[in-house]
Amino acid sequence: MKLTNYIRDAFINSVMNDVPEKDLHEEGKKIFEKAYLDSLPSEIQLAWALPKCKPYVNTRYAGICGSSFPLPCDGSSTHRNLDTPLKVKDKIDTLTAQYKAQQDNRNTLRYKVKGAAYACTTTKHLRTLLPEFDRYLPAEEEKTLRTLPAVQNIAADFVKAGWSAKKVVKC
Repeated sequence: MKLTNYIRDAFINSVMNDVPEKDLHEEGKKIFEKAYLDSLPSEIQLAWALPKCKPYVNTRYAGICGSSFPLPCDGSSTHRNLDTPLKVKDKIDTLTAQYKAQQDNRNTLRYKVKGAAYACTTTKHLRTLLPEFDRYLPAEEEKTLRTLPAVQNIAADFVKAGWSAKKVVKC
């Protein structure tokens, strides 16, 4: 079967979805959030903990491992992200380095499989090149017999079904 870009991209995404990825964001968020909230006054901690009060607390975003989350802050500038608390900076930096290394590794794997997929023009060729990834490719379709005409007297079949051939009026 001829490989289309849609089939190639679906193949690449399917392969990459099966590559395990450690969720470093949640781990970093827990560390950052605990250290940051511990540094706030107890009244703010209490307001943040109550779901009814949370929407009324001024927030800024903290960025960890490629995503961000809101935390309470003072009323000063809300245009910049929160700084990492000093007592957990080393842990957060380590997690960020692990996240970057994981993303770099995933990107390298994606480029390799994408290069192989886009180098092939048929699924058969890609199966030959990467037999271990056969399960991610669609099944081969049977070839249609091209010696028979695909269209035979369609208008007559429509007339038999009750369709009336009206003449087209040209303006």
